[in-house]
Amino acid sequence: MTTRAYLREWWPFLVPLVAAAAVFAVQPGDQLGWPGDEPFKTRLLYDDADMGAYALRGLNANLGRPPGPVEPDLVAPEVFDQAVEFGPDPPPLDRYFLEYPHAALFLFRAVAALAPHDGPWPNAVLDANYANLIFHVPHTPRERALWRTFRWIARGVVALNVLALLAMMLVLKRGLGPDGTWAGPVWLLVLPASLYFVQCRFDTLPSLFVVLGLAAAGRGRVGPSGLAFGVATALKLYPLVVAPLVWRHLTTDARRGVVWAAAFLLPLAVVFGAGAALDGIDGVRAPFQFQLGRKLDPETWTFYGPLLPASLADSSAGRLGAVAAVLVGLFVLPRRGLGSVLRRCAVVLIVFANLQVFYSPQWVLWFVPLLVPEARRSRPLLGLLVMNDVMTYASFPLAFDVMASSVTWSWERGMMIGWRAATLALLLAYLAWAEVRALRGPAGRESAR
Repeated sequence: MTTRAYLREWWPFLVPLVAAAAVFAVQPGDQLGWPGDEPFKTRLLYDDADMGAYALRGLNANLGRPPGPVEPDLVAPEVFDQAVEFGPDPPPLDRYFLEYPHAALFLFRAVAALAPHDGPWPNAVLDANYANLIFHVPHTPRERALWRTFRWIARGVVALNVLALLAMMLVLKRGLGPDGTWAGPVWLLVLPASLYFVQCRFDTLPSLFVVLGLAAAGRGRVGPSGLAFGVATALKLYPLVVAPLVWRHLTTDARRGVVWAAAFLLPLAVVFGAGAALDGIDGVRAPFQFQLGRKLDPETWTFYGPLLPASLADSSAGRLGAVAAVLVGLFVLPRRGLGSVLRRCAVVLIVFANLQVFYSPQWVLWFVPLLVPEARRSRPLLGLLVMNDVMTYASFPLAFDVMASSVTWSWERGMMIGWRAATLALLLAYLAWAEVRALRGPAGRESAR
């Protein structure tokens, strides 16, 4: 293979490496956010907000502090600056705030343990709202040393994300089925929105294990599939809502069903057991208490109000019931191969994500990898996925940061929410149409795609 042919085939794998190197080059080494006195000035290339949270959780856990479900208040930047620079340092809280499951916490702890830092850490920092870390501009040598640790941890998480993305792309390039079947155009995963959230969220990691679980399912490997889905669910709970569809695809007899379920539960039991041993049951329960108790956050551009009744946001039973109805409906349909599983999982994830009481644009990393194989044979779907990526990046960070600082932004926000709703509606319509076609055809028609 010539160099040109090699690059033509493998160029998507270079993009995440080049993008990460470019972002690292413009980031300040001793500050979060954008360099200079206005760290929140722009987030066009990266967003350090969640990275600050990952670093704080890992550092607190490594100091032996117990976690809890109460989020610290965001204080005015000048108040935080005063506490960090001049003191007096407030007494520590009984528990530090944790919103991520313990599998993710163990990951953050490992990265933080490798970071060069000399301590001690002020309580004003350890118990801060993570957004205050972004607004703060370190001035003293001591502060710059502490914020270098934050930057090091953030880059460590990004490096893991890039490796996870490359692994996921390789699996999808080789195909989720045997002999290269159910492969797809992996360049869809290096479009602006997907690549952006690889740089600033950790959703790439659970998404990788979901793809690995589906690849194992496509080859009929029951135990590895369940194990991969168990790891994905331990990292972030969203794979739990599609696990029943994968289980049904593989369950041709009782033994296979039991093996998949046992393999799925094993990493969850290990993680929760280790978390309980370290932090107690209250510590393990803390992130779930926080997530289940979240209230409607209209500033994140949810569908509640403009498109969905706001009363639904106040009813967790109603929202979960709607997701369960979609899941059960797809579960009872006849089996139609791996392609059907991918489509059905994508439908459930789109519905589940967009019924949340907040909008997180990194959800694009949840369902797009599942549709990459189908996009190889469907130009309409390929176009919809490109449109979805453009819409996502245009919504956040482009439009969100501009409109958030404007006093006349209501109609623009409505326009962006409508664009997102239209894009997702078209995606759901295509997936429903493709599924109806598969159900009307022979049961094994898709198996060799």
